[in-house]
Amino acid sequence: MAHKLVFSHNIASFIPFLLVFHFIPVVVSQFPYGYSQLSYRFYDWSCPRLTNMVKYGVWAAYRNDTRIAASLLRLHFHDCFVNVIPLLPSIFRI
Repeated sequence: MAHKLVFSHNIASFIPFLLVFHFIPVVVSQFPYGYSQLSYRFYDWSCPRLTNMVKYGVWAAYRNDTRIAASLLRLHFHDCFVNVIPLLPSIFRI
């Protein structure tokens, strides 16, 4: 019987944590400075060949060093997390 109480207490304390971290992307996406940065077609008019230049540049780098794919992925996620961290205190302020 004691195991059920401990288990239900752990679940009950975990639910608010889940709710908060479930809604962080929703709250962060409402900030106005993020709209133009996340458009797939942002450079279609100003630099229409950009997608191909990046594609072939990354492919050339990949042929030179196969670890570049993992490095670029790591760099992308590092930048995303670094840009979101300053927003966290304002989200949790009551």
